[in-house]
Amino acid sequence: MEGVYKVPSELGDAVSKDAEDFREKRVFDFAEVDPDKVELHDGPKAYFLTRSGEDWWSADGKKMDPLSVQEFLRSIRGLTATKI
Repeated sequence: MEGVYKVPSELGDAVSKDAEDFREKRVFDFAEVDPDKVELHDGPKAYFLTRSGEDWWSADGKKMDPLSVQEFLRSIRGLTATKI
């Protein structure tokens, strides 16, 4: 249809975005569910946390503080990548 049409400014903002603005920026995709195992590798060292029911265990068999593990998982969930 010919003519000039007025559109909201939000539409102009959305059209001016590039593909980078639409990609998922979270590094890990387990936001809604707690994992059963977390592995962290730091060079030759490796650290493991394993969940059994509501309890979390370290690789050496120590029972971990559940609040500390939840805070650690919350920190991991918050990791984002600013660029690919």
